[in-house]
Amino acid sequence: MGVTLLMLTVHAAWAAETITWKIASLEWPPYASNHINDGGLAIAALRTALASQGINLQVEYMPWSSAQQAAQSKNYIGYFPAWPSEVKPGFIASAPVLYSHLGVVAPQNNAIEYQDLLHLMLNHKMGVVDSYVYPDSVQHLMDAEADNIVKAATDSALLALLTQHNIDVAITDPLVLDYLASQQGIAKPEVITQFVDVPLVLAMRDSVDNLHAVNVMADLFEQKTDVQARFERPASVLISYFEHPSIAPFVELIKGVYADLGIATRLMPVPAKRGLMLLDAGVVDADVIRISQNVTEFENIIVVEPPLADVELALVCVPKVPCNRQVLGDPNARILTSLGSMLALEQFDIQAQMSSSENLQGILEMLKKQHVKYALYGLTESLRDELADDFQVVNLRKVRLNHVINKKYAPMLPDIQRALEGRLIYLQK
Repeated sequence: MGVTLLMLTVHAAWAAETITWKIASLEWPPYASNHINDGGLAIAALRTALASQGINLQVEYMPWSSAQQAAQSKNYIGYFPAWPSEVKPGFIASAPVLYSHLGVVAPQNNAIEYQDLLHLMLNHKMGVVDSYVYPDSVQHLMDAEADNIVKAATDSALLALLTQHNIDVAITDPLVLDYLASQQGIAKPEVITQFVDVPLVLAMRDSVDNLHAVNVMADLFEQKTDVQARFERPASVLISYFEHPSIAPFVELIKGVYADLGIATRLMPVPAKRGLMLLDAGVVDADVIRISQNVTEFENIIVVEPPLADVELALVCVPKVPCNRQVLGDPNARILTSLGSMLALEQFDIQAQMSSSENLQGILEMLKKQHVKYALYGLTESLRDELADDFQVVNLRKVRLNHVINKKYAPMLPDIQRALEGRLIYLQK
């Protein structure tokens, strides 16, 4: 009887310490769904993070507009997953929990050539999901070209419009339509272009009773640390970078950021993939600039905001050869690229023969000597202009480039970000 009483007492104490958060969500597979194990990719990521703090996650699935309305109640912490543009007044956006892939898709074997989003909207019927609040850069164009915009109630309805050829293209997350197409046993849409990945955040009620939850999310996802008091700022840091025709201004920018903090920098050129491995292992302290989405798999790497630049990943072709997205699906085409570019283009259906090189300068040299006909390459605006006379260029997607640091320097993150913001503001003047 004594043992039983002790067990009940321990269980009661444990139960008293257990906290449950209730959030409102929507059916948006594979990110959020009541019909997927763990609730979907985004829900699982949030649940795992909260579990590390002893917090259980309870999710109620409902239509998106209903979820946003229900989350105003004190019974809910907030609604999730939301794009920052979908965080309504009265709510606070958490730091990103995960990222979604926003892009333009079309039926397989289409003949659509992408120049830019405005050209696409002017010349094609474009489908969107009515309940989504798209990022401003997309929404403004949709508002301006409303006559060519067809609104669907859900992603399922959007996919039906696309497969029945009632629209030419659609703007949504390709992963969502891929999942729905697989469930229905139909051909997956083809990616025309992808934009910069969009953060998925928890929209949290902005009220006094919810302040503790807001602070918990900040601690979990903004890499705050309790070792700050014991942290000693280094006198110098070792920073890696990969050699690229456009790298020099970014190297100077990052040197300036650390100089503003009174920290000397030592720079070391490394192959692109090896640089991330060295940074994750703590052999180097930071890397000048990386595609932000490519570092998410590394446990010990922190992305520094704000981004340094957005660049286009493009298909670069020698003159007088076919140069369009169909080249990516040609098994006979050989395309030279880097591992980072391949990872960032994983949503594209690439059937071509891919050869990886970590010598980014060498990729352009191979093209110039016509040892290869095609390459996937990250282009700044100035580099694209420089290559325009010698090569054909087809834009595929935008990616965000950020400075990255090893997590041992997490206590220094706010200072690095402030110094970086100051430098970027100065450069924009």
